[in-house]
Amino acid sequence: MKKDLTQVKAGQKYKIVEILGGHRLQKKLDALGIRIGIEIKKITSISSKGPIIIQIAETQLALGYGIAKKIIVEGNM
Repeated sequence: MKKDLTQVKAGQKYKIVEILGGHRLQKKLDALGIRIGIEIKKITSISSKGPIIIQIAETQLALGYGIAKKIIVEGNM
């Protein structure tokens, strides 16, 4: 089942299946290593509309709520 990053449980692994947004957003996320097909782990969300912390390999990143809403993930791995 596909959900955006704000809707999934922390502590689980997910695969990015879609990024909603234009070329500019996709380029920005690609520079951070966030692209379709990679596996990420959601570490935590700070508050209901606060930053979302994810882990890619050994790197942790904090994403704003608005950007996290545009990252569509699927299933826990």
